[in-house]
Amino acid sequence: MRPPEGPIAKKWSMFVMLGEPEYPMRHTEAVFVGPVGTAKSSALVSWVLLRAINYPGMRIALVRESLENLKRSTLQTLFERAGDIITEDFKKRDQYPAWYSKRDERIYFKNGSVIMLFGIGDAGGVDRLVGAEFGAAAVDQLERIPQNVYEVLVTRLRQNVKHAATGELAFPMVKSTANLDKGRSSWINRRFFDGSVPLVSDLPDDVREKKVVSVIDGERIVSWRAYIRARFGENKSINPYYKQALAAAGSTVSGFITDDWTVSVEEVYPEWRSQFYEDEFEDLEDYDLLIGFDAAGGTSYNVAVFGLVRRGTDELLIDNELIEQGRDMKDFATTLAAIINDYVRMGVRRVSIYADPTIWNKTGHGITLAEILAQTLRQYVPASVPLHIMPAFKRGTVRVGPGMADAVKELLREDKLRVHRIRAFNVAEMFNTATWGAIKRDAHPITDIFDATRYLAMNMPKPIDYEEEIREFASKRLIPDWRY
Repeated sequence: MRPPEGPIAKKWSMFVMLGEPEYPMRHTEAVFVGPVGTAKSSALVSWVLLRAINYPGMRIALVRESLENLKRSTLQTLFERAGDIITEDFKKRDQYPAWYSKRDERIYFKNGSVIMLFGIGDAGGVDRLVGAEFGAAAVDQLERIPQNVYEVLVTRLRQNVKHAATGELAFPMVKSTANLDKGRSSWINRRFFDGSVPLVSDLPDDVREKKVVSVIDGERIVSWRAYIRARFGENKSINPYYKQALAAAGSTVSGFITDDWTVSVEEVYPEWRSQFYEDEFEDLEDYDLLIGFDAAGGTSYNVAVFGLVRRGTDELLIDNELIEQGRDMKDFATTLAAIINDYVRMGVRRVSIYADPTIWNKTGHGITLAEILAQTLRQYVPASVPLHIMPAFKRGTVRVGPGMADAVKELLREDKLRVHRIRAFNVAEMFNTATWGAIKRDAHPITDIFDATRYLAMNMPKPIDYEEEIREFASKRLIPDWRY
C-alpha cells in the first residue's frame, strides 16, 4: 500500500486515507483528477483494499463504464496492489485472505467483505448496482459515467459496518478517478471544483473541498466533496520511458496528458468562471428589475431570467429564473407577476421586460401573446410601478451565429455579470454546458435559457445621471407604458 515516489505521494496518500480513522471523516465524495500516469487508479484500488480488509463484512462497489474495461485495466491494477492477498485460482482459495470469482464477478474475503464489479454501460448493470447497499463505492474514470447514475450510486451508501481495530462506524464514501480530456464543461469539474476552497494550505490549487447544503426531511444537512488534482510528471515511480510511449501515440493522446480542464471550441461561454454570489437583499430601492423573456408556447418552455441592476452602474446580477413547460401565457404571466411583486415589496421601483419579438405576432384569436402578458401583469403588479414590456431587438437585426452571445460574453469578460448560486441554478448550468451544437439544433430548455439571458444582457442600461433623467422625464408627456 506504499504510495508512489515524488510530489504525487502526498496527494495519493490523502486521497486513500480520507474518511479513515484519525483522518478527516466528512467528505462523502472525493475525486482524484489528472492526466495519465499519475497513479490515480492505484490510489483508488488501494483504498478499496484498505476498506475490505479493515471493515469485516463491508460490501464495496467497484465501477467503470463497462465490465470489460474494468476487468482489463482496473481489476489488474487491483491484483497488482493486492499482491498475495487475492488469488484467482478457485482451488487455492483457502490459502489466501481473498479470492476472485469469475462467475460472480466478485472478490470474496474471509472476513466477510466483498468487492462487487459493475459495468454501468452493460445490460442490467445499473439495475444490479441500485439493488444493493454498500459501505463504500469506487468509480474509475468517472468522466465516462453519466451524472445521474453516479448520483444514484451515492444514495446506496448506507451499510453499517465497523472498523476491526477501532470499532468506529465506517464513514460512507464514494471515491473516484477522472481524466481531464472531457474539458472544462465536464459535470465533474462543476460538481467538485466550481465553488471549492483550499483544503490544505500548501497545495491550495490542487487539494480543495466544496461545501454542499441540502434540506433532507426538513433538516438542514451539510456535506463535503474533496477534489484532488494530480499533475503530469509528479509520479516519479513511473517507467522512465513512458514519455516516449506517449510521443509515439500521436496527437490523440493530448487530451489525456493535459494538466487542466481544457476549453472546448464548442463551448458558447468559455469566459464563464463560476461567477456566483449568494447575497440576500432586503432593500432593493436602488435597483431596477430587468427580465429577459423567451416565450415558446405550446408544450415547449417559457423562460424568464430576472436581473438586478443598481442604478448608475453597469453590473448585472442574475438573481432568479422561472422555467416552465406547457403552460399558456396567462398562467405563466400570473406566476411571473407574483415573483415581480416579491421584488417590488423589497423596494424595486421600475420593471423592464425584454421579450422575443414573436410574441407581438397575432395568435389567430385577435390578440397577441404580448397583450395577454401585459393585461395579466397589470392585474397584479401595482399601478404605481412603471412596467415596460418591449421587444428585445428589432426584427431582422439579430442573426443566428456567434454574435448572438456577444453582450453576455462582454459582461463575463469584464466581470460585470454574476449569478445567484441557488435561485438561478439553471442559468449557471447553461453557462457551464451550452455548446453551439445545442444552440443550432434548438435543444430545450438550454436554448430557451440562452435566449432569455441574452435578451437581458442586450438591453442593459448604460450608467446615467438619474437626477438629469428625472428632470428630462418630467418635462415630457407621460404615457402609460403598458398599453399597446
